[in-house]
Amino acid sequence: MIGAGLSNLDATLARNFRLAEKFNLQMRGEFFNAANHPNYSLIGRIVNDPTYGIVQNQLPPRQIQLAAKLSF
Repeated sequence: MIGAGLSNLDATLARNFRLAEKFNLQMRGEFFNAANHPNYSLIGRIVNDPTYGIVQNQLPPRQIQLAAKLSF
C-alpha cells in the first residue's frame, strides 16, 4: 500500500553581531515544518486487522526554535 506523501519545509534565519574585538553574538531562529503542512504516518497495512487502511496519527506540527550564542 502507498501512504500519504511527505511535504516538509525547514528554514533557518541567523544573524551574527560583533560586540567587541573578542566577542561575537549569533542570534538564530530555526523553523521545522515551516509551512505547517499535515504529514500523516503510514496507514494500517495488515489485512484482517481493524486498523487496515486507517491513518491513526500524524507527524509533529510546526516547531520553532530560537537560540543565542556568545563566542569569545
